[in-house]
This record gives sequence, C-alpha cells and structure tokens, in this order.
Amino acid sequence: MLVQETKMATKSGMVGLLIACIYGACSASMAFINKAVLTSYGFDYPFFLVTCQMAFSIVILELLRLTGRTSLVSFTLARGFWFLLPSIFYAANSVLSLSALSGMNIPMYGLIKRCAPVAILLLGMVILRKPPPSAWTTISVAMITVGCFVAGYGDLTFDLMAYSLGLTSVVSQAIYLLLVQRFSEKISAAETLHLNSYNTLPILLVCSLLVGEFHKAISDFAFYDVGFVLTFMSVIVFGCLLNYLLFLCTTYNSALTTSVAGTLKSIVQTIIGMFTFGGISFNVFTLSGIVLNLSGGILYTFVKFISGQNMTKETEKSNPENVEASNSVTKPCNGNILPQCSA
Repeated sequence: MLVQETKMATKSGMVGLLIACIYGACSASMAFINKAVLTSYGFDYPFFLVTCQMAFSIVILELLRLTGRTSLVSFTLARGFWFLLPSIFYAANSVLSLSALSGMNIPMYGLIKRCAPVAILLLGMVILRKPPPSAWTTISVAMITVGCFVAGYGDLTFDLMAYSLGLTSVVSQAIYLLLVQRFSEKISAAETLHLNSYNTLPILLVCSLLVGEFHKAISDFAFYDVGFVLTFMSVIVFGCLLNYLLFLCTTYNSALTTSVAGTLKSIVQTIIGMFTFGGISFNVFTLSGIVLNLSGGILYTFVKFISGQNMTKETEKSNPENVEASNSVTKPCNGNILPQCSA
C-alpha cells in the first residue's frame, strides 16, 4: 500500500545516504594510502596495483560463493562479455587516476577529480538518454566544481602530463559510473563487482606485462619492510572495499549522487592535504572555495530532498484510492498478521 511504500522509500533513502557517506570516507582515505605507496615508498606501478586489487576481489567473492554466503552465480564468458564495456572504462579510470596521483599533490589531484559531476551531467544525457537536469541541480553541481577550482587555485603548478591524465580519468570515470547505473537495473552491486573483477584482471595483467611493470614490481617489492607490506595490503583491501561501495552507492542512488559524494569528500582531502605530502598554502582562495563547495553540496542535497517530496505528493494525487485503502490495510496484532485491530 501507499503508506508502506512511502516508508520503504524513506528507509531506502536513508540507507542510500549512509552508503554514500561510507563511500566518501573510504574514498578519501584511499587517496592518502595510494599516495604513500606511489611516492613515499616509490612503488609507482599502477597497473600492478589495480591487478592485485582485482585478483583479491575475485578470491574473496569466490570464497563467499563457494561457501554459500552469497547468491552469486559462477562467472561465464557470456556474462563477462555482456558487462565488458563498463569494465574497460573502469580499468582505464583506475590506471589513469593512479598515474595522475603519482605526479600531483593530493589537493591538485582532488581538484581535477571534482570535475566528475559536470562530466556526468553532460554524458548522462547521451548514455542514459536523460532529460537535461533542473536549473537548481545544475547550479548546485556548478557551485561544487567551481568551488573546488577556486580552492585549488593557490596551489596550481601546471603539469601538462598530470593534467591530461587526470582529465582523461574524469571522462572515463563518468562513463563507467553511468554504465554501471544502467546495468544496476539488472544486477546487484556484488554481481557488478564480480563481473568487473573477472573482466578487468586479464586486461590489466596484460597491460602490466607489456609495459614491463609486472617484473619491475616483483623485483622492487620490499618483502622485508613491514611498513611497506602493511601499506600495500591496505591499498589492496581498501581498494576492493571501495569498489564494492562505489557500485553499491551507484545502485542505491545514482551516478551523479555517487560523484557528488566523492566530490564533497575531496574537499576534506584538500584540507588534510595542505599539511601532508608537501602541503599547500592556505589563503583566501582556499577558504572561498571550501565555502562555495560545501554550499553547493548542501544545495544539491536540498534539491534532491524536495524532488523526492514532490514525487511522493504526485504519487498520492494520482492514486487517491491507495490512500483510502491504506487505512484498512492489515496490521500486526500480537505478532500475527490480522485485519485492522479494533481499539
């Protein structure tokens, strides 16, 4: 009935918000862990790192499947081919992002990645055939993106290669998030991670071998450095968790909401990045950018909330008989499902 559906929608919305927050926190942490491995330990092998993440994901998911802890079905070439396109853009984004991060400080890296909402708004009209977003949604996303540019302005040291890799990763990220959103109508987040891991593993492994990364990574792996091993394992484990949360967030919410969550968390990266891995100067541009970015995030949240309220009201108006029927819906009495109880 309508009342029950409304409660379920509200609960689903709260779950989606919680998932988006957890995804944002995990994503913010990953930038610092990746930076530590790539620069502090000099282990600059992005193909090898993502390959290990995919292999770890497959092992975990297969153990869960074989022990009956999940409803996943076994991987087949037909299912893999069906999900191949999102996997290709995922692999491209992962490698491009790590390569860009290797040549940038964290605030500058976050600055580039925050352009993702704009790319998703534009590409969403092509890939998902969505109508143009509302004026307020466009304004809020523009505020978030412009705020991030302003915040990072004081630290911009132009690097053509780093910028090229970063901007290309933004486009590939937008495409694979939109594709995942389209496929999420047919498969769960766990199935998405399962198919994606199998698809990208051979692609990344071949690329790692072709560019000579694999052999160099094995020879440079500091097995006897406890700090490096722990950091490396954190990259692999948290990378697997982040991938699942990303697909889960896109399934519960949308590609744009997932991207906005990632954008808001990156403002925290900027603040922490000012004091780590070299840092940046704290000035009026940074303060103005942070305020503009957060204001855009609040506006976007408010616009989505109002939009949800309006949809609920429209549903009630178009189905008035459901509202009346909800008054006589069966309710639980003493733990049993019975007709509506009398007072």
